[in-house]
Amino acid sequence: MSNNKDTANNENPKKEKLSKRMAATVRAMVKCYKLANSLDKWIVPLSWLRCIINSSYAMVATLILSQVLDMLYAHKPFKEILIQIVIAECTILALNTASTVIGKYMNIHKEVATLNYAARTGEKTLSMDYPLLDSPRSQDLRRRIQEDNLMGFGLKSILDMIYWLPRTLGNGVTAIVLLWPLLTGTGIFKQWDFYVYFFLSVISYLLVSMLPSLKLNKIWFKEMEEKSIEKKSIMYYIFESGQMEYKMGKDIRLFGGQEMLEEEIEPGRKWWFKKFERYGRLNGTGWILGSIPEYLLTGGSYFYTAIKCAAGVFGVGGMYRYAKGFTDFIRCISNIVQQLTYFEVAAKRQESTLEFLSIPNEMYKGTLPVEKRVHCDGGDNDYLVEFKNVSFQYPGTGEYALRHFSMKLHIGEKLAMVGMNGSGKTTMIKLLCRLYDPTEGEITLNGIDIRKYDYEEYMRIFGVVFQDFNLFAVSLGQNVAANVEYDASKVEECCKKSGLGLDKPGDVSHLTSETCLYKNYDENGVEISGGEAQKIALARALYKDAPFIVLDEPTAALDPIAEYEIYSKFNEIVGDKTAIYISHRLSSCRFCDDIAVFDKGRLVQRGSHDQLIQNPTGKYYELWNAQAQYYA
Repeated sequence: MSNNKDTANNENPKKEKLSKRMAATVRAMVKCYKLANSLDKWIVPLSWLRCIINSSYAMVATLILSQVLDMLYAHKPFKEILIQIVIAECTILALNTASTVIGKYMNIHKEVATLNYAARTGEKTLSMDYPLLDSPRSQDLRRRIQEDNLMGFGLKSILDMIYWLPRTLGNGVTAIVLLWPLLTGTGIFKQWDFYVYFFLSVISYLLVSMLPSLKLNKIWFKEMEEKSIEKKSIMYYIFESGQMEYKMGKDIRLFGGQEMLEEEIEPGRKWWFKKFERYGRLNGTGWILGSIPEYLLTGGSYFYTAIKCAAGVFGVGGMYRYAKGFTDFIRCISNIVQQLTYFEVAAKRQESTLEFLSIPNEMYKGTLPVEKRVHCDGGDNDYLVEFKNVSFQYPGTGEYALRHFSMKLHIGEKLAMVGMNGSGKTTMIKLLCRLYDPTEGEITLNGIDIRKYDYEEYMRIFGVVFQDFNLFAVSLGQNVAANVEYDASKVEECCKKSGLGLDKPGDVSHLTSETCLYKNYDENGVEISGGEAQKIALARALYKDAPFIVLDEPTAALDPIAEYEIYSKFNEIVGDKTAIYISHRLSSCRFCDDIAVFDKGRLVQRGSHDQLIQNPTGKYYELWNAQAQYYA
C-alpha cells in the first residue's frame, strides 16, 4: 500500500507541474497575441483569415480530387469530369490568389509591427523615469531584451507563430471534415476496426515520434537558455551595441585592439559553434525519429483504406480522401504540440520586453505651474531654490553620494562648485534638475517642494551641459535646438556666444545650421572635434533660454584661448541667469563670487576665493595649492 501511495505522490507533482506549464503557455500566448494586436491591429485578423482560406483550399482540393477519382473509376462521361476539373481549378486558383494577396499584406503589416515594436521600446526608454532607467533592474532587462531577440527568437518568431498555430488548427479541422463519415460511424462506415487502427496509430506515433522529438527540443531550448552570458554578451557588445562603429577605428588600430577583440570574440564564437553543432545532431536525430514513423503512418493509411476500397466499403476517391485526412490529422496533433513548445520558448523570450514595457513610472509629478516670472510683464525673474538636509543614494547602491546637504540658490547668482571626483557635485545637479528625487530631505522652489510642480514645466527652467553630454547624428541646428524645428538665426547667435561662430573659417563655422553632424546617416556629415562638440553643447543650453544654466566642466575639451574667451565673456553669456559652474580647474572659478566646496558628499566650505584661500586647514586651500604647484 505504501508503494502505491508513494507512486501516487510522485505522479501528482508531475501532473501539477505539467498543468502549471500548460497554463503558463496559454497565458504567454494571450500576452503575445495582445502584444501583436497592439503593434498592428491587422496582424491577427489577417493571420486567421489566411488560415481559413488555406484550410479551405486544402479541403476543396482533396474533396474535388476524390470526386474526380470516383468519376473516373465509374467511367463517367469525359465532359462531366472536365467540368469538375474546371470548377476545381477555378476554385483553387481563387483561393490561392486570395491567400497570396493576404500573405503580401501580412508581410507589410509584419514590417509595420516590427517598426512599432522598436518605436514602443524606444518611447518607453525616453518616457521612463530616469531613476528607473538607470536602475540595475532596467539595465538587466535591456540586456535581456537584446539577447532574447537573438537567434530568431525575437518579435518575428511571435508573428510567425501567430499564423502557424491557427494554420495547424485549420489543418486539423480540415482533416476532421474529411474523416467525418468514418468518425460518425453511420451506414456502411460503421467499422469498429477503423477506431482500433486509428487509436493504435495515434498512440504509436506519439510514443515513437513526437515525444522523443519534444524531448530533443526541450534539451536544445534548455541549452539555449544557458546562462553563460559572458560568452554571448561579448559578441553582442562588440557587434550589435555600436562598439564596432567607425569612430572606434582609430583606437583599435593605434593600440592594436584587433588581437584583443579577436581573443574576446573567439570563446563566444566557439560557444555558438558548439551549440549549433549539437543542434544539428539533435535536429537530424529528431528528423529521423519524426520522418520514419510519418512515412510508415502514411503508407499504413493508404494500405488500410485500399483494403477497405477493395472490400467495397468506399470507392477509389474515398480511399484517397480518408487516407489523406487520417495522415493530416495525426500530423496536426504532432504539429500542435511542437508549435506550442516553440510558442512557449518564443513567448518566454518576450517576457523581458513585456516586463520592461510594463514598468510603471514612480516619481511623483505634481500639477502646480512653475511661475514664469521672466516671461511675465513686469516680472522680477525671482527664483529661490533651497536644498534642505538632502541625502541621496543611487539605485542599487548602499552608499550615500550626498549626505545632509543644505544650500540656497538665489536668482542671478554665479556659483562655482569644486571638489574631488565623486564628491557629490554632479549628483547635486541631477537632484536639482529632478532627474532623481532625494532619498532624504527635500528641495524647494520658492518655498514649495519641487515634486509638487508640473514635471515638464519644472524641467524647462534648467539648461544643463553635463560633462558626458551627447550630440546626435542630425543637423547642427537640430542639435542646438534639441528639436526638429529651429530658429536658424537664434542657433547662429547661441553658437557665437559659445565661441563656435558660424562665420569663422576653419572652425565648424564654414558649415551651416543645416549641416549634419557625423557620418552615421549622412555620408556628407562632418566629424567635429571634442572642443567643437563642447561648444555646441553650450550653445544648446543657451538656446533653451532657461533661468538656470548649469555647466559641468564646460571647457574641459577647449584649448586655452577658447577657454579664456568663455571665461572673459561668462557674464555676457549667462546674463542675469542663475549660473552653476562645476570645474576641477580652481583657477577658472575665480570669476564667480561664490564658491561651494564639496568633499565626500558634503558641503564643507562656501565663500569667495579670497575668503576660502585664507583658511589653511580648509579643503579649498588644499585643492588650490595642489594645483598651483603645476603652474608656478
